[in-house]
Amino acid sequence: MSNTVISFYPKLKLIDPAPSTDDLYDIYVTLTSFDQSDETSTSQIKSKSGVLSSSFYYDTPNYSCTTAVSEESDEPLTAVYEMFFASTMNAEPFYMLNLDDSDSEIYVQMSSRRSRSRRADVDVGKFTYSFSVREVI
Repeated sequence: MSNTVISFYPKLKLIDPAPSTDDLYDIYVTLTSFDQSDETSTSQIKSKSGVLSSSFYYDTPNYSCTTAVSEESDEPLTAVYEMFFASTMNAEPFYMLNLDDSDSEIYVQMSSRRSRSRRADVDVGKFTYSFSVREVI
């Protein structure tokens, strides 16, 4: 049973039949992890007398995500995941439901390359995917 929806514009590695590249494409995903950390940008300078001053620029949430095994139960096909990652790998923003507040969507972009792991040798073509996203501020 999926617990989030990812909406993106498909551009690369399109599945057959090819979805419209002008419309958002939704995939219903089960995330087994959705861990938050923060990215903060500041700069500090220290005067000759030792007084430290700081400038704060931004603070944005980052999320580390892991999916359930592809192609099991109602999970998306591996080809759909590959289309998603290829279409968003150049920091293309996309939407996903916030697992911490299911009534809100967050606008995010990839902040790391995806990785995939095979659960067992016998599960050819079935993977769990891990990736990190950051909220667009």
